[in-house]
Amino acid sequence: MRYKISIFLFLICLATHFFAQSTIQKEDTGPADTLRSNAYLDIANDYYTNGETDSAIFFAMKGYELARKQYFVRGIYKNINIAGLSLSLQGKNNEAMQLFNVGKAYSVAGKNKKGESKMLLGLGICETRKGNYKQAIDHFLAALKIEETVGKNKEQLANIYNNIAVVFKKSGDFLQSRRYNRVALQMRIELKDSLQIALSYNNLGNTFSYNDPASCDSVFYFVNKALEIRKKINNPMGIAQSWNNLGTYYLNMEIPDSALVYYHKSYNENVKLGLTGEIMNCLNNLAETYYDLKRFEEARKYGDEALKVAIDNEFKDLESSCRKKLAKIYFALGDFKRSAELFKSYVAIRDTFFSQTLEDKIAEARHNFEFEKKEDKLKQEQAIKDAVFAEEKRVQKIIIGSITAGLLLVLLVLVLVFRGYQQKKRANILIAKQKEEVEEQKHIIEEKQKEIIDSIYYARRIQRSLLTKEKYIDRTIRKLSKS
Repeated sequence: MRYKISIFLFLICLATHFFAQSTIQKEDTGPADTLRSNAYLDIANDYYTNGETDSAIFFAMKGYELARKQYFVRGIYKNINIAGLSLSLQGKNNEAMQLFNVGKAYSVAGKNKKGESKMLLGLGICETRKGNYKQAIDHFLAALKIEETVGKNKEQLANIYNNIAVVFKKSGDFLQSRRYNRVALQMRIELKDSLQIALSYNNLGNTFSYNDPASCDSVFYFVNKALEIRKKINNPMGIAQSWNNLGTYYLNMEIPDSALVYYHKSYNENVKLGLTGEIMNCLNNLAETYYDLKRFEEARKYGDEALKVAIDNEFKDLESSCRKKLAKIYFALGDFKRSAELFKSYVAIRDTFFSQTLEDKIAEARHNFEFEKKEDKLKQEQAIKDAVFAEEKRVQKIIIGSITAGLLLVLLVLVLVFRGYQQKKRANILIAKQKEEVEEQKHIIEEKQKEIIDSIYYARRIQRSLLTKEKYIDRTIRKLSKS
């Protein structure tokens, strides 16, 4: 069914390509190539989810080439991510790391922090599978720092925490591993990502001791919960991983026959999928189980095969484990010389490769990371303080300026008021003086007028006394006229 879906998706991709070419000019192929790159990415992701790594690599590299031509950074790093993770699952970690470094270079040049974070995570996963835990933790913490500074992407943070948990588990710090796994699980539940939720349940199961009867129930619960989800979403790669973990559970419960059933189921599925790292784990576990059953020849066969895979793919930590296990198997077979050689080489690898314990490496890396975080935090706090101080100073200047301007304005108003008052006072004095002068002139005029009127009245009395009265004249005239 999944092949039909993949073919259908590919046909959609081709149809999209031809449609794009028929609707845009020949020289303007950018949009069409971007669509095709995204279509190839979807197909590659579908194959990767189903554990078909060869097909995933093929389509992812097709998508990468198209994205590279258009300098489509998001398409570049996303396709590289699928191709790199698929190569790593095949045990080709050096090739995968070359790809991740290319993706990182494009992301840095394009100032794409999201892409840079993904590429760092991919590099860390490769280093983990190679057994270089110090380098792995450095990459994970660098990716974590990016996510914490540029905007927390919950999906990416969950992936980072999940892989840090893997490193803690390999260092033997199961409590810290469990803590990081629970954080990753909670984020994935919030994102409703069934595939990654199953992975977190599976990893949580591995953080409980298989040798402690009290913890075995937790192992069985989480591993089966993961298997249930993986079957529901049809995830063959995850199913094979869960079968391998169930084999380990039954082996530690001293039910080796059941352990063999699950180990063989997991081995066959991983061979079908071509997952080198998982194949080696199954071979190693089969060797251990056959040794416990005292079937030493079969144990040797699977042990030798596991060692070859570990050497070919530079799985240093697992190579050390294989040599130690094989030394025990060859000793049981009576080949003491080969047993001594294997044990000696195991000690040499352990002393060189693990010269610094994983715990110390992780502690050192975490210390550096925490120190950088504290330093960044102090810088941020100082920057905030400087900004607050500058703002306070600016506000203070504004306040002082405002008060000064207000005082100057008040002073100006007072000057104008005082000046107006003085002018008004002088005007009032002038008016009062003028009024006095007017009153005085009025008085003088009234005095003069009185004098004139009195003179007129006096003159009229004189005139009246000197002149004959009109009535007398009229009588005299009438008398004369009668006579």
